[in-house]
Amino acid sequence: MTFTAVAAQGRDAQPLRHQVCEVPPVAVEVREDQLHRLVCGQCGRTTCGTLPVGVSGTLDNNVANSSVDLVITAAARALKWGGEISAAWDINTTVNWTNLFTGFWDVYAETAAFGDLVRFDDTAANRSVNVTTDVKPAQLVVEGALDYDIGGDGKIGGGVALVKNGSGALTLNSANSYTGGTLLNGGTLRLGHSESLGAGALNMAGGTALTSDGVDPRTLTNRVVISGNPTFGDPVLNGAITLAGGLDWGGAARSLTNHSDVIMSGITTNGGLDRKTGVGTLTLLNLSGQSTAGNVQIEAGSVVMSGGNLDKAGGGIRIMSLVPNGLAAFRLLNGGVVTFSGTGQNLRVGSSNPNGETTATNVFELAGTVTWTTNNPGGQVQMGANSALAQVYLRPGGLLRPGSIVSQGNTTEFYFDGGTLAPMASSATFVQGLSSARVLDGGAVIDTEGKDITIGQALLAGGTGGLAKLGAGTLNLTGDSTYTGLTVVSNGTLGGTGSLQSPTLVETGGALAPGNAGIGTLTINNALTLAGTTVMEINRANAQKADLVTGITTLTAGGTLIVTNVGEALQLGDTFQLFGAGNFAGGFANLILPALTNPDWRWDTSKLLVNGTVTVAPATLPPDFNRLRLPVLAGGTATVQFTGLAGRDYILLRALAVEGPWTPIRTNTASPEGFIEFFDASAPPTNSFYKTQEQP
Repeated sequence: MTFTAVAAQGRDAQPLRHQVCEVPPVAVEVREDQLHRLVCGQCGRTTCGTLPVGVSGTLDNNVANSSVDLVITAAARALKWGGEISAAWDINTTVNWTNLFTGFWDVYAETAAFGDLVRFDDTAANRSVNVTTDVKPAQLVVEGALDYDIGGDGKIGGGVALVKNGSGALTLNSANSYTGGTLLNGGTLRLGHSESLGAGALNMAGGTALTSDGVDPRTLTNRVVISGNPTFGDPVLNGAITLAGGLDWGGAARSLTNHSDVIMSGITTNGGLDRKTGVGTLTLLNLSGQSTAGNVQIEAGSVVMSGGNLDKAGGGIRIMSLVPNGLAAFRLLNGGVVTFSGTGQNLRVGSSNPNGETTATNVFELAGTVTWTTNNPGGQVQMGANSALAQVYLRPGGLLRPGSIVSQGNTTEFYFDGGTLAPMASSATFVQGLSSARVLDGGAVIDTEGKDITIGQALLAGGTGGLAKLGAGTLNLTGDSTYTGLTVVSNGTLGGTGSLQSPTLVETGGALAPGNAGIGTLTINNALTLAGTTVMEINRANAQKADLVTGITTLTAGGTLIVTNVGEALQLGDTFQLFGAGNFAGGFANLILPALTNPDWRWDTSKLLVNGTVTVAPATLPPDFNRLRLPVLAGGTATVQFTGLAGRDYILLRALAVEGPWTPIRTNTASPEGFIEFFDASAPPTNSFYKTQEQP
């Protein structure tokens, strides 16, 4: 048979097609998972090991083989996100993944127990991942320097732990339910929902950041464990973060940076705060049993401790902004307690060690309790170093019990506003040298607690408040105070050599003792009411012979007046002025005066509530007492003799008619016997009349 080749002509528009894909040889990897089963020789309990992540299986009792066999029922595949097709993370639908075993595109799959092992890195075409349904990957790792956004209608669940590596930011937008916890090893974790981190703990490495995804606040019920110095918040995405599940400091004192407000409302344990930076406010609620040994430095923003207690076993607290024109503040509120239980510890509002920013403002606000156990050395509130302005506010409910309050330069302001100031020890320099100390509407409350202290600082008016003196011990005020609210001495003693502008009340349990370590003058330019004990010292050899309370508009006397002689023996005619007042009222229920050495002498107190004086006078008045003898005229002069009270000053007055007018001629002091002789060098020849009166 003969064949003839014929050339085909024309074009086939619909050719039949057949394609062959050449697959390179695949190396088969065999992996054996062994699940050990052991029996305790003591109790007979059978225990089993655990399978690797992404592997499930059952145990089969192989009777024929006399063995217990592990039957692998499912094994997760290792996938890496690509997102080339779409943003959808779904199940068995979209080929958005690369199978790391085969190298081919693949879908994400799940069994009833778990899903594949998934990884997100910088190689993806799409880093906005839409979780379209609930997923439960066996492993979840997000790593790299680029940012990821994972969220959607679905949530991430199961027992997986989310691992975040690399410097990029991960935003979680869903209310997830995974229970394996979150490991933030690097970069930033942004919360788009308060339940984004499921139910496990969040472990934060040093240098990592936790923020809101915007300005909305987020509340975490997860326990947070930090192993370095983390950051909370972002200067732009600055929604507040509440750590309601508690904080584990990781066994050390940590430095925290707050760009957002952070509220630690859960229990904090295992360490404490070392440094606070960032403009956000860090709020510590109800600390319990916290103890730190190093210095706490607030270098920017505010730290608010509300309730709870902190034992400072070592180191001080330094409120010291490092930001030019910035603000650093420590606010101890709602009954919170800080106890300095070591030595050499100070509360610094502004600090020169290390140096603070000289243009900044540093503030301490107290509505809790701050106490020291020792003030040698330490125990001070030190204000003003390396600051433009240092302020302390003592609010209602506050108790500040230092060894002293001192200025270290610059502008220093102390504000009394209802809280209590108490000394931990007696001090002659308790408060002094500040730029100002002002009494606001809440008033100043000073409880000396059995100590003797001197406040040399003037207490200035800053509102309507007054001063309440509580507790045993003595408060000496030596500055010129201008506050105008009522001064009440309920217990202990008020003394000093300063001046007050306020009405003053000494209650039955209180005492008034002018002077400060010696005889002195206390000026009260207002009304004074005495219902307790008034203690005065006298010394006839002093230039000022007696303690004096002067400037009084109206003195209402009451209670007990005690006068003590601290000098040499008294003499007949000694007169001591104890009070200077425009008006006198009331009367002392008890007068306790120094004993007199001469039985022919007595204390004359008839002028005490007239001009504020007491005098050593004769027990019996001479027969011509208070009588002016006839003048003796000679050569245009007159000599007039008079008998009055010893030591009193009397004025001789002259007139040309009985009805006056009367002109003062001379003032003399009565001798110890009460005798005075006046000499009129220009007596009129006729019609001259003389009389005397005691000098007020």
